[in-house]
Amino acid sequence: MKLKVFLLFPLMIYAIVIGIYLHHPEQIILGLGAGMNMLVVSLNGFKMPVKGIDCSKYKKHQNMTDDTKLKFLADIIRTPWSIYSIGDLFIYAGVFGIFYRIISEWR
Repeated sequence: MKLKVFLLFPLMIYAIVIGIYLHHPEQIILGLGAGMNMLVVSLNGFKMPVKGIDCSKYKKHQNMTDDTKLKFLADIIRTPWSIYSIGDLFIYAGVFGIFYRIISEWR
């Protein structure tokens, strides 16, 4: 387990650095969202903790328990069609910002 966390740490740094050095705020937001998701997944046995649904049939998710680390970064935001994490919202905001910038530059 510790070896896997050690190997994932450079990927988290990479996501943040890529966002910072591309000089666009939307890419920084996307990088932060990816970093948040990687952090919570790496600290919880490389599975995303989910609140409120049974995750026994999913390979990459697990039920949130009292032992879950960084619960506020797990999948806790429920909508009628899915459940999201704060990192997911950052990623979606970053992708939206990238598309908005590209489209606005076409004019």
